[in-house]
Amino acid sequence: NIYDQRDEILAKDDFTDTYDSMCEKYIDMCFMEVQNMKHVPVDVYELFKGKEKEFMTMIKFPDYSEEDLNNMSVQEVKDVVRKAIRDAIDLAIVSLRPDNATPEQIQSSIRFQRSNLLRNIDMRWQLQMETMDDIKQGAYLKAFAQTDPVRAYKEGVYESFMDMQFAIYEGVIKNFAIILNARRKLEQLAANSANKAIKA
Repeated sequence: NIYDQRDEILAKDDFTDTYDSMCEKYIDMCFMEVQNMKHVPVDVYELFKGKEKEFMTMIKFPDYSEEDLNNMSVQEVKDVVRKAIRDAIDLAIVSLRPDNATPEQIQSSIRFQRSNLLRNIDMRWQLQMETMDDIKQGAYLKAFAQTDPVRAYKEGVYESFMDMQFAIYEGVIKNFAIILNARRKLEQLAANSANKAIKA
């Protein structure tokens, strides 16, 4: 229930379990097509790593050969991928709230994390409501093709709801990946400046 998700996020300051749940569900959806296979095909793994979604290249996933993947179960690959995403989220949060953070920095980090979650939920829910109207109209039209409109509507709503959930999870992860990438760039700039100062 979307409203229950919002209430839960509004009621807490620690979102660890939320990120754990989102990552697990996101990975399950990403690898759904290969869930019943013995191993993850190398092209599927490479596609997941970023060839299709640029933001995924900002997260450090292990490089596996076809032989490596053939020695791993689908669940083992999913566990590795999930850990990489969770580590990226944690590193991004650290950049927002360092160990010596002031109370103001801590509250700012909490506000950002809550906003990131709620913004993705609200935006996707609004789109879902519009999609449901389109599905309803389409179901009426399918009645002319001797298709059960109620069944068509239920199937369409379920599929669109799952798409919405996937988009929410991906949107949250993407925002953290962008933060992490910005942090790495700043660290690289600082390192380059330090090297130049030493050479000078």
